[in-house]
Amino acid sequence: MSDITIRKASLTDIPSLLGLINAYAAKGIMLPRTEFEMAENIRDFTVVYDGNEIVGCGALHFYTPTSAEVRSLAVDPSRKSLGLGRMIVESLIEKRGCSLNDLNRSPRRNCDGRHAGPSWREISLHNEAT
Repeated sequence: MSDITIRKASLTDIPSLLGLINAYAAKGIMLPRTEFEMAENIRDFTVVYDGNEIVGCGALHFYTPTSAEVRSLAVDPSRKSLGLGRMIVESLIEKRGCSLNDLNRSPRRNCDGRHAGPSWREISLHNEAT
């Protein structure tokens, strides 16, 4: 990682975002997104750049003042395990003026509404080491 910056996404980021998100969708890991969906929800997205390249993204979509969903959290496979996913989620929450404790938490569910199975894992935002 050389020149990492994080900012709100803009419409000009959509082609790169679609490439990143839909590469995971093609493997069945994420839901696919369309250009229309991205344009309609771009205000919810934050992007991470390394130089001039988007290397991560995520969105925080609110349903109520205390209920939100992290959507389309993706990091370039070559940049995994560098803390970029955590950086995205922390930025999403900070920019909305809330903390994780302000938001309701509900059981994880997969895309068809069933409870997430044993192959799903939750990644903590907090260092659990003592």
